[in-house]
Amino acid sequence: MPEPGPSSRRHHASRVPTVTNIVIPPPPIPEGERPPPIKFNHLGEHGGFVNHSSHRIIYKNKPYATALHLLEAMKFVDKPEIAERIRLALDASEVYRLSSQFHEHIRPDWGRVFLKILDDVLYLKFRQHPTIRHLLLNTGSADLIYADPNEYWGEGSNGEGENHLGRALCRVRERLHREGER
Repeated sequence: MPEPGPSSRRHHASRVPTVTNIVIPPPPIPEGERPPPIKFNHLGEHGGFVNHSSHRIIYKNKPYATALHLLEAMKFVDKPEIAERIRLALDASEVYRLSSQFHEHIRPDWGRVFLKILDDVLYLKFRQHPTIRHLLLNTGSADLIYADPNEYWGEGSNGEGENHLGRALCRVRERLHREGER
């Protein structure tokens, strides 16, 4: 019997089924076995989680110095000249100053779309920076608590704040998990 040639080997190899992109989510953790919450602020191992950490974001081919720069610029999508000034701001305090200075020009739907945009901005940040993405994913299913006295963004001065930054990070972590990130 003749030795199989390269064409018959290729034909045989093409019949081998391949499986790609199967994502098996981790099983849910029973409520009583939830890991302890992880508190973070701008210092320490999880300092990259805050909006104003020095992790540049590229959005529509333009660099933004921080997630805060992009988030605040998104308030002014109908006023590109204001958005551009915010994008080019030197630091977080200038971003806040400009945003406050032009508050009458904030897009009318901002209150309704803000949290979705926050999630999208944070998602871009963590997709573009593997080191902090892995750090976020390594928090497992722990609640993330921004240890800041700000009642809206963090845990507040008495620990009963709304913790919107921590909650947004948990949503981004879940999105990354759904996409197969580990």
